[in-house]
Amino acid sequence: MTTLHRRGLVVVMAKIPALVVSSVLAVAYMPISIALFWWHRNCEPIRSRRPSLVVLCSVALFINIVMDEIEEAFSTPLIVAWLVFYIVMCLAIQIIIARLFLLAFMNRLQRELMGGTSSTFFQTHRRWCTTRAILTGILAVQALQLLPGAVITISFPRYSFGPDMKARDFAWQDQFMFLFDTAVITVYALVIMIMGTMIRSVKDLFGIVREFKCIAVIGVLVAISNTVLELVFPVQGIEELGLDLVVDNLAVHGVFIVQIVMPLIASRSARWRSAPDVDAQSSDLERFLLTVAGRESFRTLLMKSFCLESLLFLDAVREFRMNPTEDAGRHVFRTFIIEGSPMQVNISGDHVAEISEVFGEAGAGMDTSKVSPMQVRYGAMLPVNLFDSAKLEVVQVMLTALLPQYIIDPVNADLWRDFQERNRERDLFLGPTPASTNQKQQPGTTAHHSVVHAVE
Repeated sequence: MTTLHRRGLVVVMAKIPALVVSSVLAVAYMPISIALFWWHRNCEPIRSRRPSLVVLCSVALFINIVMDEIEEAFSTPLIVAWLVFYIVMCLAIQIIIARLFLLAFMNRLQRELMGGTSSTFFQTHRRWCTTRAILTGILAVQALQLLPGAVITISFPRYSFGPDMKARDFAWQDQFMFLFDTAVITVYALVIMIMGTMIRSVKDLFGIVREFKCIAVIGVLVAISNTVLELVFPVQGIEELGLDLVVDNLAVHGVFIVQIVMPLIASRSARWRSAPDVDAQSSDLERFLLTVAGRESFRTLLMKSFCLESLLFLDAVREFRMNPTEDAGRHVFRTFIIEGSPMQVNISGDHVAEISEVFGEAGAGMDTSKVSPMQVRYGAMLPVNLFDSAKLEVVQVMLTALLPQYIIDPVNADLWRDFQERNRERDLFLGPTPASTNQKQQPGTTAHHSVVHAVE
């Protein structure tokens, strides 16, 4: 064996670990994403995106690309070249298909929340968290990608294990792969455009709109870059396919890193959490529920949608703010917050953990020898705004999932419109009131006063 062939064999053997890692990550990417989505179903959905998994996939694929370029300098059997060369693109396209399924799932979830067709986050996740369609799509794409190489290997075994990598007899394989990948990417672009149009008027709860924008920008840049490279460096055959492979895979890596890491960072920012339009509408809805007519009409819808616990939770939180004792706080915690409670509301796991930690410190973890019995009895260690974040989350779900369904009824729509007009007139004369989540009512304030204040 010549030195050139030995060096080529060393390079091929060095590629095997990277190829195995890349294959495992690509195949497991979608099931892992769905499993994490289900595991964190009570948390903010956007936080279930794991950037570390995306980075690992990108690194593994990038190692394959670099070693592909190194291996081009050596003469290797056609079957080895095909396995190394085409599987990289297969896995990249496979991950794109998997990501498309996840986007479709998240879009369906957001549409259900917007239209009020599901009563709780839990029921929505239980209904749509299935991997059957996802795995079927992945396997179908993988089978189509592997078909050309399998046909060549079975039909022409002598040529497949020969050293000629640039045999023109098999040029149709390159054309098939190019046309198939182009069709997949085109369908992907059309689908995300349609999905983006469908949710353009809704708050970007899951970061989908940001993701669409990133994909569109990267896609345009890749198309321009690829065209320029082909004009400046005119190549043909295997070199041209290699250039396309590098550009396309770099685009895939850029899409994944930007569309997942950046929305994740944005979702943790205070600006995203306190969007003015959501705060204003949430405040309006809370005050609307304090009116007699608004409360009764909305209560009827909540009972039909099996979401009455949301309204009862708002009542309990309001009572706690008026008299923030430890007993009142524990009543709210054990009735609505803790897992398995009789009327558990759908709030993020982070809020549940924060509230549980506070009650742990104010309950069994408190050194009662350092405080008076009166302080322990009336919860001097409990903040009055303890449940405000959880309440805001419940109100936002009601605003997104139930209010559109509520105003379908013309009577309810007129009632809601009249309330908003009176509310605007009141703000013009008396000035806007702070969002109810930021108000700190003093002990002794009555619920009757709150109702009168809301309908002035």
